[in-house]
Amino acid sequence: MLRSYQTCHQSSLEIGSPDTPVMKHEQIFWNKFYYPRVDSDMQGGFKNHETGYSINMKQLLNKLKINHLFLLAGLLVFISCEEDTPQDIVISTGTSFGECAGYCIREMVIAGTDVSYTASGWDSADVPELSLDTSITSAEWNTLEALADLDALESFDDVVGCPDCADGGAEWIKISDGVSEKKVTFEYGDTLAGFEDLIGELRALRQSYETRLFHEMENDQLDSTAIYTVEFEATWSDTTHPSNFPPSPHFSGLIGASHNDQVAFWNLDTLASTGMKDMAELGSKDALTSEIEAFIVSGEANQVLSGGYISPSPGSVSYSFTMSLDHPLVTLVSMLAPSPDWFVGVSGLDLTVDGQWLNELTVPLYVYDAGTDSGPDYTSANMQTRPPENISMIEDSPFMVGDSIPPVGTFYFQRILVIEK
Repeated sequence: MLRSYQTCHQSSLEIGSPDTPVMKHEQIFWNKFYYPRVDSDMQGGFKNHETGYSINMKQLLNKLKINHLFLLAGLLVFISCEEDTPQDIVISTGTSFGECAGYCIREMVIAGTDVSYTASGWDSADVPELSLDTSITSAEWNTLEALADLDALESFDDVVGCPDCADGGAEWIKISDGVSEKKVTFEYGDTLAGFEDLIGELRALRQSYETRLFHEMENDQLDSTAIYTVEFEATWSDTTHPSNFPPSPHFSGLIGASHNDQVAFWNLDTLASTGMKDMAELGSKDALTSEIEAFIVSGEANQVLSGGYISPSPGSVSYSFTMSLDHPLVTLVSMLAPSPDWFVGVSGLDLTVDGQWLNELTVPLYVYDAGTDSGPDYTSANMQTRPPENISMIEDSPFMVGDSIPPVGTFYFQRILVIEK
């Protein structure tokens, strides 16, 4: 949406209009010295033989100085007015995740019907930037332009909410018109009042270009690598699990690793590590990240996987990551909250069959007890388990419904691309 601007072209032209002293002064000056037969037979000056007018060098310089000052002033006013002229609207949007490996940063710039989409990581050496230049139809652009209200966007603070807090991710939109621009960053998956339609349109475009981008990569960018997207869909609600359902149901940010079979970060019937304990009790990623990084150094793990959270549940969040044939296993977990030490996830999930990458895989998610807090229900006070017990699946209340245990969600792994040399 273009904003209206007051123009000062008229006032700038008045400086050089015939009715102003400036123009009259210039006309007299040019008439006296720029007609034919002007020569320099005066010592240190000039004389026009047709008009008989003469001037010495000092007078000439003073007149030139005055005229040039007026001309310069007029030019500056003209330039300042030109700078205030709005250009075509440019709409930008993107997402980022702070504690993340792989393609953690996405950005899309739309200028008219031209679109540029890029995916990159925090470490460009390990994650080469990918880009896609494409276009949208004029009708699609007209829809976006009508929704892009720069005046309304400027009413927001630069940061809304708590973007990327608890590694939940950040999302942003920016509108510029060549004169002014405004960028607002907000929590991933959230929205801005009055901009719901624009943000929805931009998200749909980003999703479509993400798939195209990975499919159009050149073969020499990645070696024996698969790119996957995992969608964590939480179904946990007072409808699916009505027993003592808690207020503010949510899942902490995804955390895990790609690794080989020489390491396991958690398993049933084993004690939880400090990292798993902190994740299950607090939703914290720090200690588990450190544990994974130690195995990256020793070669058993390839990268930390760190994605967004879901709040409230039901809800969903997606995360894209790269996998190598040397490290084809995935471990990924999230705290179910509020709870004493309960979590969901997978451990050492193999995304290959006979050395070939799986196209897709859906994993139902059930709830596990980390064995570090003995609280019996969602909002129990802290009750440290001494000594700690092994990790186990919760097969009774509040997750038993009738004679069955419904899952609280799913991980849907989808292969986006495989690059083989």
